[in-house]
Amino acid sequence: MNENEYFVTLVSRDPLVFRIFWFAQDLQEIKLVSDLAEHEPAVFLVSNGWSLVERHRQGKLLPMIERLKSDLKDRPHHRLIMLGNDGTEASIYKAAGAEGISSNHNIWLDNNVFKITDAEKIYDAVYNAQLIPYKRCELVEKIQNVCFISDTGIAEYVNRIWGKISHAHFANGPPLEKPRRMPPGQVNEIYNQSLVGLCLSGAEGAMFSAGEYLLCGLPIVSTHSIGGRDALFDDYNSILTPAEPQSIANAVAQFVKARRDPYRIRADALSRMWRLRLDLYKATVSIMGDDWNSRQRFHLERLFLDPTSTFPVALTSMEEIAALLRKDQMEK
Repeated sequence: MNENEYFVTLVSRDPLVFRIFWFAQDLQEIKLVSDLAEHEPAVFLVSNGWSLVERHRQGKLLPMIERLKSDLKDRPHHRLIMLGNDGTEASIYKAAGAEGISSNHNIWLDNNVFKITDAEKIYDAVYNAQLIPYKRCELVEKIQNVCFISDTGIAEYVNRIWGKISHAHFANGPPLEKPRRMPPGQVNEIYNQSLVGLCLSGAEGAMFSAGEYLLCGLPIVSTHSIGGRDALFDDYNSILTPAEPQSIANAVAQFVKARRDPYRIRADALSRMWRLRLDLYKATVSIMGDDWNSRQRFHLERLFLDPTSTFPVALTSMEEIAALLRKDQMEK
């Protein structure tokens, strides 16, 4: 990540809504974007890309919240809304003195990209994950017919667990030989060639692939975790299992033997995503109050509740954001 690039998306120009995706950066972009917006009422929706419980345990959360509040203290018309991936994360934000809402980042996945196709099933299970320790890739050891989607990894970790994953198919190519990056359409095709999606980390964020699996109609075998990836799970579309290779393999075999209806899985996921979007819309409008007029609220309602809307996670420079604001201001 370049020091002049940030994870910022301009969601709406009128009313002015930004989405910031919080990975490991220090969120300095919020102050920079606030300086650009200056006197115009604006909302900053901050999606969380890692377990907030872990951030809190590491002592990183409270100092961050205090600094962000200080950055915006002279602009009460700029509202900071921290989006937790589940109710626990929203409560942690509120306890830290921030405006916290439970709003999983997977509700904005592109359901036109991730969808059901008529591809022939090849793999019992697929795991879209970097080959790094917290993804616990070695837990696929007992799944005989498994595919990895992974274009990055740590060589030392791969070498250490190789005996437990060498039987897998690697869709991106050999993991230690500069595997190629796959565009989303190709990722979608591998999903559709698989019967089950895997989520095996013990802690991370909401995990994009967890939502992607469901949009492709795949049931999920997941270990217990913190970070909110289970926001779209239910008893029909997922099995939670201990982080033990044989237990995971048994759960996969259960889904392979008694297959779930992929269209029901996708439809249920889309329904939950829509309801969570509605919750976010209502909360955002309530927080902004009279700063927005009825036309602006109507525009945001159409945007948030359109099933085809997606908020991409993209690296953006301040120059690009400034250019967008200038362009739209001239067009108004």
